[in-house]
Amino acid sequence: MMLLPPSTTHWFTIRQSRWGWVRLICSQNGLTSVSFADQESDLCDAPLPVVERLIETQTWSDAPSHLEFGYSEIEYPTRSSHVAIDIGGSPFQQSVWAALRRVPWGKTCSYAELAASLGHPRAVRAVGTACGANPLAVVIPCHRVLRSDGGIGGYRWGIARKQALLEYENKHIPLR
Repeated sequence: MMLLPPSTTHWFTIRQSRWGWVRLICSQNGLTSVSFADQESDLCDAPLPVVERLIETQTWSDAPSHLEFGYSEIEYPTRSSHVAIDIGGSPFQQSVWAALRRVPWGKTCSYAELAASLGHPRAVRAVGTACGANPLAVVIPCHRVLRSDGGIGGYRWGIARKQALLEYENKHIPLR
């Protein structure tokens, strides 16, 4: 996965999805932000990432295809995401987010397992913090990370949404 530096022009849309209201922001290079809320107004009032230029998109033809592909990925998650992304983050955050994209569909791991897989077994809290800073809900599947005791743990966009995503994936496990 190649992570590109943020560009200066961004497009956004706010739409209803099966998981609640979703705000997608993209540059010409890919998705830069995917956020959920229970009410549309929560996304309208939420602070937007700092960019030089932000263009509200009412129709898909007004923006790069990343918004349409991103929305499709959110509404109908697939087993492997091929959505282009354009995010920043520290090198450590980028390594955590890349590792999250390798957690298989319908599977979970613990924060400790994720930290160990990165070669930093004592960085459990740092991994949790990076998960909490994930800018791309569902596309970077931080909902697949649980506490070491099997508990659901936290989720930036709500525990109920995390549980619903995990249940959806478990019901749609590929046949082998």
